Amino acid sequence: MKILVRSDNKRIRILCPNFILKTAIGRKCLTASKICEAADKQTAKTITKELYTAIKSYKKKHGSLCLVDIRTSDGDIVKITF
Repeated sequence: MKILVRSDNKRIRILCPNFILKTAIGRKCLTASKICEAADKQTAKTITKELYTAIKSYKKKHGSLCLVDIRTSDGDIVKITF
């Protein structure tokens, strides 16, 4: 995953590997979020495996997956891609 934030005088780029979704840290982040706050550990493990498999197959077929692409009139850019 790549997160890019660019404004007039600052540029921030954060790179995070996609396999982090399959780890315990990814599962904890998923269960702590509003997405599946009621899920138990086994359900979260299943969801993260399916999510990782879906993203991996999409990337293999199409190249990249752009989740967020915001460009303001001031020239600021926020972009999140897998």
